[in-house]
Amino acid sequence: MSSHAETGSLTVTGGYSGAGIGGSQGEDGGTITIYGGTVTANGTVAAGHHSAGAGIGGGGRNASNGGADGGDIGTILIAGGVVNANGGGSTSAETGEGAAGIGGGYGGSGGNITISDGTVAATGWDNGSGIGGGCQAGGGTISINSPTGTSHGMAAARRNGTDNYGSSVGPGYKGSGGSFSGPNGETSWPGGTSYSW
Repeated sequence: MSSHAETGSLTVTGGYSGAGIGGSQGEDGGTITIYGGTVTANGTVAAGHHSAGAGIGGGGRNASNGGADGGDIGTILIAGGVVNANGGGSTSAETGEGAAGIGGGYGGSGGNITISDGTVAATGWDNGSGIGGGCQAGGGTISINSPTGTSHGMAAARRNGTDNYGSSVGPGYKGSGGSFSGPNGETSWPGGTSYSW
């Protein structure tokens, strides 16, 4: 268990192509650590939204330079608290340029993500993963070693309120690579669009 006091709350929403917590458009997420409190972080979800940012993590690709650089992640550690993270994307015509709940923005990989405690809900959007890569990006290195039980966490991939082609945990749609260590000894993320622990 985390020894940090779980007090305070924070609710944030990123600007266009920016993460709720992390990188702006085309920027990496750097190092992000959450020890406690209640945190709700959202990427922007809007009609026709392109190049979305993650809830917690990287910003979306920067269209001004040809969209070559999606926001990757350096390191994310969640060691306590209640965390709700929702990737950005489109609510209308599906652009397929969505982001992870926790991880990469559109085109950005998952980097190094560790969840060691707390209650976490992460939802990707428009082909982004719940935890891991944004659309068209790899999953990175993901370790979930918090106590087991459905009250501790859930990762899901969604598109406009329906199932998404991204992983619940791992790469986004058309992304590949990465590694996973689960709370019950899993070495690969389960299939499907929802994963609970």
